[in-house]
Amino acid sequence: MSRFACGLPAVVFAGICLLGTLIAPAPLEGQDRGAATATGPRAGSARAPEDPMARAAHVRRRAELTSRRVAALLDLARRERHLPRVHCLDDVLSQINSTVRSIDLRTDRLAQAIRRRDARSRGHEITVLTVLEGRRGELEAEARMCVGDTPVTGTRTVVTVTVDRSVPDEDPTRLGSRRPGLPWVPPPASPSL
Repeated sequence: MSRFACGLPAVVFAGICLLGTLIAPAPLEGQDRGAATATGPRAGSARAPEDPMARAAHVRRRAELTSRRVAALLDLARRERHLPRVHCLDDVLSQINSTVRSIDLRTDRLAQAIRRRDARSRGHEITVLTVLEGRRGELEAEARMCVGDTPVTGTRTVVTVTVDRSVPDEDPTRLGSRRPGLPWVPPPASPSL
């Protein structure tokens, strides 16, 4: 008997709840959750501020939030003693924390470029921060796959098969099935005798 009285359904429910918080975008400062999901170029994505330092802070907050969420999933996997999930989430969490450190470094360099009024360095640091934000999103998707959730791609493929009524129901691979009035032709012999 498990020493955890909550049982498997409660643990699965808690994991799904934590996973749901991974998927939801973080609201901007001073913005409620409904406003964060209603703005932006795509439905469901929070719009980043235009000011480069505010944008860097926004990227940092989202990365830190992702790190906390994955750490909570990792703790849950450890309590469940689910070793493959623990190893996967630990690896992803290490990469997320490395991304957070890179974001901090690039934010410092962006501040220096702004103080020096170096437009070229400023543009470069903004580009690197954008790439790091994309990497954070990829790692978030990897964390969802670690816990068994399918990746969210935004599209769903549906295949519909329609069989024409003129197609016979019989199985042509069976030797005994043949149509009346047609001669029976045996299958070809193997060429390697």
